Amino acid sequence: MNWDGIEGNWHQFKNHVKQQWSMLTDDHLDKIAGRREHLVGKIQENYGVAEHEAECQVMDWENSHQDLFAETAAELRKHNVGLKGQQACKAANVIRTHLKNTTPTSNRR
Repeated sequence: MNWDGIEGNWHQFKNHVKQQWSMLTDDHLDKIAGRREHLVGKIQENYGVAEHEAECQVMDWENSHQDLFAETAAELRKHNVGLKGQQACKAANVIRTHLKNTTPTSNRR
């Protein structure tokens, strides 16, 4: 499942997110509403981390929930071989942007 699917079924995923980032309140989760970039922003804001760290946290969470993010996880594994830490996060962001930009318009929300 990709983030479009998460956004469409956010009520089912909020508990997974809250387990990972317990400092996020129900109000925060409602404002995030399944949008990845909003999740990254709220992690930055509430945990006092830089954007790349928040991105890495979300990427790690996505990887640990591969059943929810099978397509993205497969691309990350394919392209991140041998990369660690910030290099892996930067590569993941490039891949994620590429996937988002190459998704047919009919599949986007």
